[in-house]
Amino acid sequence: MTATPPPVSRLVAAAALLPIIVAGCAGSRQAASDGEMTWSAAELAIEQAMSRPDQAHAFWTATVVDLNTGRTIYDRGADRNMIPASNTKLYTTAAALEVLGPDFRFETRVVADGEVTNDTLRGNLIVVGSGDPSISGRFRDGDELAIFREWGESLKALGIRHIEGDIIGDDNLFDDQALGYGWSWDDEVYWYSAEMSALTFNDNCIDVTVVGGAVSGEP
Repeated sequence: MTATPPPVSRLVAAAALLPIIVAGCAGSRQAASDGEMTWSAAELAIEQAMSRPDQAHAFWTATVVDLNTGRTIYDRGADRNMIPASNTKLYTTAAALEVLGPDFRFETRVVADGEVTNDTLRGNLIVVGSGDPSISGRFRDGDELAIFREWGESLKALGIRHIEGDIIGDDNLFDDQALGYGWSWDDEVYWYSAEMSALTFNDNCIDVTVVGGAVSGEP
């Protein structure tokens, strides 16, 4: 059985339609007497995309809103409840850009709760997560451990070469609900559905590499 996410009341312009809308608008932006743009060609492009024979069994909803006036320019089935799936990433990205700004950077802090004597930390070293998804080899030529070596070099530069306490990961910025509400249980076997955390490493995945023996039949 697949869990069903909460209903979504409005789905605004599916990702697949964006190139069509842009192309349609480019050919139809003729200034009217009152300064508004005509969208008839864009509407036609959307309708044609939704009415293609290979989309006969698909369900589409779309809304196009003028960002300057808030006026709805195009509306087709916008009040129908849909499961938007990966299209939700469009809104998540837009919200992050609006709230955090394009120059936002995650900050993962490495702090100590003890004194440093000679070259030894007499206490714990704590890594405080902020939700940074890039602690991996994704932006370091596939070297998952590169960032840890960078941290190690920073600690040595501060005169710390030994730690008497523990190394603690602090992921308390996020709550303990590691899976999104309504996520399908059968998606959990895939890497892109790994559990969420304020402190993650390697996309919260474990990579397994299987190498065969040098000779056929050997493990």
